[in-house]
Amino acid sequence: MSYTVSPSNKRKIKFNVTDPVESVLQNIAVILSTPKGSVPMYRDFGISVDILDRPIPVAKAMMTADIKEAKNSGNQG
Repeated sequence: MSYTVSPSNKRKIKFNVTDPVESVLQNIAVILSTPKGSVPMYRDFGISVDILDRPIPVAKAMMTADIKEAKNSGNQG
C-alpha cells in the first residue's frame, strides 16, 4: 500500500484521530511542514532547512533521517 504525504496535508489536521494510518500520515505532514528550530522548547523538532538547494538524493536522505529522528524523539516520555 502506498500513501502520499505533503506539508499541505497539515491544513486538514483532525484531533482525536482513531485510525492509526491517518494519525501517522497527519504526524508526518506536521513534521514535513515544521522547520527545525521553530518550535519553542522543542527546537530539535521538524526538518532541517539545510536540505534547501541540495541535490534531490541528498535532500531525500536528510529528510528521511530528520523524519525518523522526530518520530523517535516523539516516542520518548
